[in-house]
Amino acid sequence: MKPIKRLPSADWQTDDLHELWAEASAESLGTEFVAIHAFLDYCRLLQDVRDSFLVQDRQSPFDRVFFFLRGGYFAFAYLNMTFELLDRAVIFGGLNHGGQPVDRLKDYLRKLASAARDQGKRRLRLLLIDEVKSGTGMGRALNIIEGVLREDEWRDAIDCDLTFYAIRPGQKMTSELEGAAKRWSGARRNRAPGLSIAIAHFAGHLPGYDDDRRCGIKRTSDNRDPQKNYDLVKHATGKVRFVCNRAKPRIAFAQLERQCLVEFLSNLAVWLTNKPTGSIISSIQFGVESRGCEHCRQCFTEVRKRSSATSGFQFG
Repeated sequence: MKPIKRLPSADWQTDDLHELWAEASAESLGTEFVAIHAFLDYCRLLQDVRDSFLVQDRQSPFDRVFFFLRGGYFAFAYLNMTFELLDRAVIFGGLNHGGQPVDRLKDYLRKLASAARDQGKRRLRLLLIDEVKSGTGMGRALNIIEGVLREDEWRDAIDCDLTFYAIRPGQKMTSELEGAAKRWSGARRNRAPGLSIAIAHFAGHLPGYDDDRRCGIKRTSDNRDPQKNYDLVKHATGKVRFVCNRAKPRIAFAQLERQCLVEFLSNLAVWLTNKPTGSIISSIQFGVESRGCEHCRQCFTEVRKRSSATSGFQFG
């Protein structure tokens, strides 16, 4: 499997992780065991996000796609390798601590609205993608955006159709998240007249949730700092072994060379969920069919079945 290309791939409104890559020191991964059931559920989740994005973006293209570190990085890595978002992808630091990420988001929205007005456009179409649990972070991001659109300069000048992809770990939705989604969904006529919000929910296994190594990003600043700073978790060598959750045999293994684990998993997910053929696909398929349990085979078949319709995608 080819490593991902390290090219300028987004508008980084925080530390550019691709620039940090050259500075990051590499450590050995050793051997990482990945449960194949969970990983295939992660692939299924990514396919759900991919299919929703594909339909909505074809119907009416998004002007920008916002991601937030750290939680949204896995979705950026996957979607950018699948669709080449390039100049439409914008990555911000996390909003829950420090003032700079909030200021960056506000300033970016004002510039975006100003550019739209100068071009004679009245309506913006935005997509936000982030990991959620209780809905607090989602509410914070939406509150900031609504606040900008309520400002006198934009209140009657710019309309905004905003879609939020709320991706949660596990299938169960908390009552807090359900309540937050209800409060924010729909037209905001009494707050920002031109703002309409649609929230799409996605659920499944997230391998990097609250895990620096599997997320691939660690925060180097603390909560008192005015801005967030990040570093990459880069591995010089290591092995990834996929094992069956029930029978525990080794399904397949791969060698990791100078990659973040999250990027390796996202790259592998791109192959499994989009590519028609490939050596890594054959290796995992052989392991699933010869050593996996019935659930392994069902999950793999479903993921591969949904990949057949995507063979026309363009890859970077």
